[in-house]
Amino acid sequence: MSATMDRDRRICVVGAGPAGLSAAWHLQRLGYRRVTVLERNARGGGKCHSIIHEGRPYEFGAIDTLLGYEDVFEIARSVGAKLVANQRAGAYDPETKRSISILSAVFRHQSPLKVLAATVRYFYEMFKGRQVLKPGFAGVNKDLAKPFQHWIQENKLTPIQNAFILPVVACGYGRYDEISAAYVLKYMGIWNLLSCILGGLFGNWPKQFLLGFQDLWSRVAARLPDVRLNSRIMEISRKASISIRLQNESTQAGELLEFDSLILACPLDPVSLHFMDLRTEEKEMFGKIRYDKYFASLCHCPGIKGGFFLAELPVPTIGHPWGIIKQWPKNDLCVFYSPATPSTTADEILRFIQEDAKKNLRGKIQLIQQVEWDYFPHVTPEEFAGGYYDRLEALQGTNNTWFAGGLLNFETVATTVTYSKELVTKWFGT
Repeated sequence: MSATMDRDRRICVVGAGPAGLSAAWHLQRLGYRRVTVLERNARGGGKCHSIIHEGRPYEFGAIDTLLGYEDVFEIARSVGAKLVANQRAGAYDPETKRSISILSAVFRHQSPLKVLAATVRYFYEMFKGRQVLKPGFAGVNKDLAKPFQHWIQENKLTPIQNAFILPVVACGYGRYDEISAAYVLKYMGIWNLLSCILGGLFGNWPKQFLLGFQDLWSRVAARLPDVRLNSRIMEISRKASISIRLQNESTQAGELLEFDSLILACPLDPVSLHFMDLRTEEKEMFGKIRYDKYFASLCHCPGIKGGFFLAELPVPTIGHPWGIIKQWPKNDLCVFYSPATPSTTADEILRFIQEDAKKNLRGKIQLIQQVEWDYFPHVTPEEFAGGYYDRLEALQGTNNTWFAGGLLNFETVATTVTYSKELVTKWFGT
């Protein structure tokens, strides 16, 4: 826990995504008066990236909220961001070439009694490993570091393994044999899993922001005293104080800012932090970060009826779209979501979309806009089991520097916001 901190302490938050803006939001609520947020891009929101096309928002990053997003809802209520029910999800059945319900797709060929028994076991295993539901991954049972596929098999949960394909695999968090079980349990806790079940039965969850997810963070930024977009950091030096030099077109030397504390709520890999005076342990820790490549492509595609999220089950080869969302039923625009390999190009993604669209769409696909993400910062199961997160948490506060974002608590809006709230409360509260 922190000692009492001066509310005039100069604090810099690097990154105006959900992690950075929520950290600044909670610092302000604690009475800190000199908080500056620096963002290199021309917009805030990070991976909450809503494209406005012909007056309507389309989500290129974060899409939905679930029942476990209470910390997000708290901020949304404060800034007046409205939620609406999402379009009902469906699954594309390659055998019949028709859309069927998600529940029908994931549980076909499974005995209802076996599904029920496996669901009870899942909640029991979650209770045993409930430390994973707290902010961060330090102290999590090392048994949860093993790949999710192994964990599923060892705990006899195979009757429900397909239930995680849409929220985990199709949403870009990797294959079951690649990611630690702890990541999935952090994401698919009791409330979020219940949201998926309710959505499958009644279509009332998940929910979306009426004006787009980015609108939420634009409202937050507007209520903070000092958010600076288009801020290109040239150098950060941590000595007696924290010196940050910004690129400035008017002077060759750039603008020099001085702070007492630094919160890095931006990508933490050494390439992204090229401007930092990283210490040896920081370089070693951040050099282990992995990302998954992910594309979101807004296309004109006549032929889809109604509005829904469509996932193909079983999921197709990587590079092909694993999910399609049509947010507005009365037009022909859809966003295609495509996990990709590191070498996959944007042109290849478009070709895969066009190939797969022939299965269930009429007409020619026309690309309107495309975004490529380095998505889901994480470490291998081996690194996780080796105590990576315990060592990472031990770095918090060193050199008056703290870290936030998707790596620390899994990459969803809810988990990053919850972690930032906990970080601020723990280290900057009285």
